[in-house]
Amino acid sequence: MNLSVSTVTRITALMTKILYEHGSEIAEILQLLGVKPAVEPPPVPVPLPAPVDSLPVGFDEAFYLETYPDVANAVRLGYYRSGGHHYIMDGLKEGRVYRRPAAPPPVPPPAPTPAYPRDEYPSLDALLADCRERKLMTMIHVDGTRVWEGDGFGPPLSFYRRSDGVLVTSKPPTVARKPGDQLLDVYDSKKALLADVEAVRWDWAVLLDGDVIRPGFEADRPAIYVTRDMDRKVVRK
Repeated sequence: MNLSVSTVTRITALMTKILYEHGSEIAEILQLLGVKPAVEPPPVPVPLPAPVDSLPVGFDEAFYLETYPDVANAVRLGYYRSGGHHYIMDGLKEGRVYRRPAAPPPVPPPAPTPAYPRDEYPSLDALLADCRERKLMTMIHVDGTRVWEGDGFGPPLSFYRRSDGVLVTSKPPTVARKPGDQLLDVYDSKKALLADVEAVRWDWAVLLDGDVIRPGFEADRPAIYVTRDMDRKVVRK
């Protein structure tokens, strides 16, 4: 019998389809007849039922099949309709990842260290330690006494000691001065300096920018020299 090429091709396609769809039945018939087939028929896939749940938002079919070759092979053989089908039926409970992990957010650069100290410190040691860490160039006064030299330029920063020992930039209520107290290193004004000189009964002469603003009562004692800074405060030289 001479068969054309198209006929042979068609018969081959039909036989392949029969073996694919009914391979197990044909194998059973041949086994009942005692005939061992020369070639084992291919396994017949049994597709799972269609999914009833919806896929999670952002499900990436291409990523899922690329990440899990076993799933891609099962889809190719017909056991699953798609990667999404597999995820709903089995992938979710297997803990499979369904989309590319999000890139971690960029780490923000560290905040620059402020050039000036904080507004409050628990102690003088804490203030000085912060000044050293910042390499502060500004002069610091605590209750009018210089505690940090800085570079000597520009107005000083003033801190005040509260009753609990905490240093703050806001001036607390004025503490009464008494005779014998030392003059401060900084005063808000010339008037405040002269008032304090009287309060502590200071006997030395006081010169503001070279001008005597308060004569001394004891000639053998040196004078106190003060000047005005950029904030018009009176500071000791």
